[in-house]
Amino acid sequence: MVEGKNEAMSTSELSGGARINYIFQSIFVRSLEEVDPCEDLTDDDIRTAIQNATGPKAALFVPDVPFEVLVRRQISRLLDPSLQCARFIYDELMKISHRCMVTELQRFPFLRKHMDEVIGNFLREGLEPSETMITHIIEMEMDYINTSHPNFIGGSKALEAAVQQTKSSTVSLPVSKLKDALDSDKGLASERSGKPRAILARHANGGMADHGVRAASDADKVVHSGAAGGSSWGISSIFGGGDNRVSVRENTNSKPHYDPVESVHPSSTIHLREPPSVLRPSERSSETLAVEITVTKLLLRSYYEIVRKNVEDLIPKAIMHFLVNNTKRELHNVFISNLYRDDLFEEMLQEPNEISVKRKRCRELLRAYQQAFRDLDDLPLEAETVEWGHSSPETTGLPKIRGLPTSSMYSTGSSGDSV
Repeated sequence: MVEGKNEAMSTSELSGGARINYIFQSIFVRSLEEVDPCEDLTDDDIRTAIQNATGPKAALFVPDVPFEVLVRRQISRLLDPSLQCARFIYDELMKISHRCMVTELQRFPFLRKHMDEVIGNFLREGLEPSETMITHIIEMEMDYINTSHPNFIGGSKALEAAVQQTKSSTVSLPVSKLKDALDSDKGLASERSGKPRAILARHANGGMADHGVRAASDADKVVHSGAAGGSSWGISSIFGGGDNRVSVRENTNSKPHYDPVESVHPSSTIHLREPPSVLRPSERSSETLAVEITVTKLLLRSYYEIVRKNVEDLIPKAIMHFLVNNTKRELHNVFISNLYRDDLFEEMLQEPNEISVKRKRCRELLRAYQQAFRDLDDLPLEAETVEWGHSSPETTGLPKIRGLPTSSMYSTGSSGDSV
């Protein structure tokens, strides 16, 4: 039935080996082809993987570690559908075994029960090595990432394609976004032009002074910045008030450049905020980061296609070898070794009580019919029958009807009695 050579082949639905082929091609392969390896990966996930791979310093090139980590994660997703395909074939073989049983086995439920147990145990024993082989296939694909595969896009081609995609996306930037960017630049320029003249003069004088004078005027810069910004951490927070700004400026001009450091109040110490327990990658976008993300996606899709084709080819082969073909080769021998035993004949050929009671009734009814037939055959048939005033030479005890042949059964019986 698996080979399609069954005489009672159905013409209304798929059966036998055709269903197995349908599971392989129309369910397993098609389901894998519909999966997008980057569907559940966001740009933040890829950005986080890239930054984790670089470590404490920025990488000059796109690292290989994020690609390998992400592609292994996508390859591991192929394990569950592969194992599910093996279980589908196991269930299909069980259905085929039930259809192959002849109707005569319904008379012997114990024999059928033993056959079901043997088939179930044998198929489960074949399912275990199939699942083990499937697991090994997926693990082999995960353990060795063959970037030298001839169908792999490679880093250089992926980088070129990523640069082209990034440039095309940059050129296609909407005009409204460009206008907004220009407006924001103009706003920043107007804010910068509105600063106090003292700050501009300070910058001008600082540009013409030598290095020593510039180092000595650090406190003056703090004073001017506090006066211009008007923030709470300015002069008032450092020196305790805003009335003595002029005296402070005179003192800073007359003292060496290291004196302001000594006069700073301890409350002016800069405190860093503690990092949060969960850190996220920086959200700033750059062309380099966009190129790295695009390159990683291209590499993922390219290598995933290679692995997917390997899995689509190797998983059905493993299932056919360990489960289907092994069943065709060894199931007959297993039946003989497990069922062809003298101590099981009486148990397996035992009929259910309903059938035995029905057979007993049929036998009793048959005996009654046979006895009635014999009794009727042994009745004395010597009575005279008169039909319209004529006597019949055959003394059957029944009136004779003209035009009907005589009964051979009774004639034979009467002749036998005369003998």
